[in-house]
This record gives sequence, C-alpha cells and structure tokens, in this order.
Amino acid sequence: MTIHTEPDRFIGANVNARFLIEFAFNLQRFQLSGGPGWINSENFDIDAKQDDREAAALQTRPASESLTQMRLMMQSLLADRFHLKVTHDTKQVTIYTLSVGKSGLKISETPHAPASAVSGPPRQKGVYLAGPGHFVVKDSSISSFAAAISRQPEINTLVVDHTGLDAHYDFELQWTPADPIPTAATSNANPAAIDMAGPSLFTALEEQLGLKLAPSKGPMETVEIDSIEEPAAN
Repeated sequence: MTIHTEPDRFIGANVNARFLIEFAFNLQRFQLSGGPGWINSENFDIDAKQDDREAAALQTRPASESLTQMRLMMQSLLADRFHLKVTHDTKQVTIYTLSVGKSGLKISETPHAPASAVSGPPRQKGVYLAGPGHFVVKDSSISSFAAAISRQPEINTLVVDHTGLDAHYDFELQWTPADPIPTAATSNANPAAIDMAGPSLFTALEEQLGLKLAPSKGPMETVEIDSIEEPAAN
C-alpha cells in the first residue's frame, strides 16, 4: 500500500476501504466497527482531485485546513462511489492520558538550522515503527506520538496528550512488545533480536522519555458502518 497526497489530490495504490474510512473520518482502527469482510481484504487504486476553485482557495490557508478539506473530499468519495452510510456516536471508555513523569522530560527538541543554512534533500519527519517494540520519532509532535502509541496491542484505545508540550522532538523508544511477531509494516525485523527481558511499553516511556501513561475514563468518538457497497471500476 502506498499513499501520496498533494494540497489538492489524494493518490492511493492498493488501499482497502477500511483505511479510506479511517482517513476520511480521522479515526484509529479501534474507533471503527461494522462492515463486511471485504473492506479489509479488497484493495483499490484511488486518484481523487479537489475542485480547482476549492484547491486555489486553500493555497493561502494553513496546512491543517488543507488536510481537513482532504478528509471531507474522501467522505464525499466514499458516499458517492462506495455508497457508504455510517452512524457516529460518543462512548465513555477506558482511555490513557500521556503526561510528563515525575522525573521530568528526558528528550530534547528538534534542532532547526536557519533557512539560509539548509541544503540537500528535505529532512525526514514523522513517527515510524522501525520494528516490533521500536519507535523512531523525527521532528514530530508529542500528540502525533500519542496517536502512534494508541495503535500498539498493549494499548489499543485512545491516548490523549496531556503533556502541554507543543514543540517537535527527535527520539527513539524501545520496549519488549506484547506481540513480538513482525507485521507487514515491520517485516524486516528479526524476532530473535528482540530483548524479551526488556522493559514494558509503560516502563520504557518513563525510563527513556520521561513520559507517563495512566488509565482513565473519557469520551471517544466511534463510527459504525451501517452499509457499504463495492464500487464499480471507473
């Protein structure tokens, strides 16, 4: 599966309907329920472009507005081509809050050189799962990191960023995963190289990053698929 986005265009190769729905409504996997089995197994190629006038209007607006518009465009595409109908709900569930631990933050902000001194290819940014139990974070926010943590088997529920940190950071996190078997996204990992006596995710967060995860009760938006149809080819 590959994804490429531009300010006015979404291009997806070999993507399934579940991924498209999660992107369109800004959901984590555990927030989406229902639907037939093919939404996970059938893959599609998508090339969607915004209306030229809407795209031109977004050129002068913040990037966050462009992403929001992209999600709305995908919602329209799903309704039109997949005949998607959903029900939105908010439930009180067990969530986790991410905060700075008692020992204080142990990571440093991403250094940024003056624009005049920058040369070469663009710097890599984002939160990457380098292998089971191994996150690499480059020039990314703590809120993005919290979203990545929520997808781990040990958590599998909403993680809310309560750190109050609004800078970007570079760091790595390594722990002994609940499921050490590599997934498709981490197929290059060697299970034999994983330290099964290493710290848990909760312990590693405190020891290596100075961050703490604590369970709590809170609201979580959920979406249930009422109906969806396989689209005909263009």
